[in-house]
Amino acid sequence: PEFTTPKFISLKELYHKSPMAFVGSLSIGLVYGGLFGLIAVFGAKSGLTVFQISLLVFTNTFFGAVAQYPIGKFSDRYDRRKVMLVLNLIAITSLVLAFIFGKISFYLLLLFVGVHAAVSLPYYTIVISHMNDFLEKEEIVSGSSTITLVNAMGMVPSSIIASLFMQYMGSYGWFVYMIVIYSLMAPYN
Repeated sequence: PEFTTPKFISLKELYHKSPMAFVGSLSIGLVYGGLFGLIAVFGAKSGLTVFQISLLVFTNTFFGAVAQYPIGKFSDRYDRRKVMLVLNLIAITSLVLAFIFGKISFYLLLLFVGVHAAVSLPYYTIVISHMNDFLEKEEIVSGSSTITLVNAMGMVPSSIIASLFMQYMGSYGWFVYMIVIYSLMAPYN
């Protein structure tokens, strides 16, 4: 087979080719780092038992994994920006409901964390697909590595920032942190 060197895509070029992919990747990195890095800490600070924390982590992972295929398929059929906006709005709504009702019932907490996971975990793959829609064939490999770097730039500070929200607002500041990130990301959809 013919081998060609992939064309390099810088951070600046990626932003100019697809601002939504750049901002979406950075933002979802900020969410994922806080989500996965502090979910057990949230549970412990909220007074959940070890078993309840295990259920919370399981629910987050399970619903996020199960939703990958149907949401990905949906984004292949419809405008990805609109799909990302809907996912963003559902994520904000589920986090607000978790913030309000999570203290009342552990099962409501599980429900809303599950809904959030179902819409947030497929988000990054849709961001990548959206980016690929704007790249030339020879730019996709480099674009993928650049978008991964952007995502990591969001993940690195996220646990520290989210923990500050939790320090000043209590354990449920964890939800507020993610609501803020999604709200800042929404205008780019």
